[in-house]
Amino acid sequence: MTRSNRFAGLETALQPRQSEPAPPTPEEAPAVKQPGRKRTGKRSDPAYRPVTFYVREATYEQVHEVLHRTRGRRFEVSDLVQELFDRYLAEEGPAR
Repeated sequence: MTRSNRFAGLETALQPRQSEPAPPTPEEAPAVKQPGRKRTGKRSDPAYRPVTFYVREATYEQVHEVLHRTRGRRFEVSDLVQELFDRYLAEEGPAR
């Protein structure tokens, strides 16, 4: 008794068809404007560097609440950290 292999047609199905045209090369492809908006955030700004540090959760929540209440929703914790770093360097002097 001969069993048919259920994967028998897989090899021929995966081979490219001769009738399909090849996809255009980058030189042939028309210039298309990329969708979306211009990157303007801190993540794409080379002047900024991503940094990770640990802060007590209760402290972070209180600071976040006060920032939004006093400076508005657009003010981020990273802006506060930048201000504190700048103030620290002004008091201690620049790195040597």
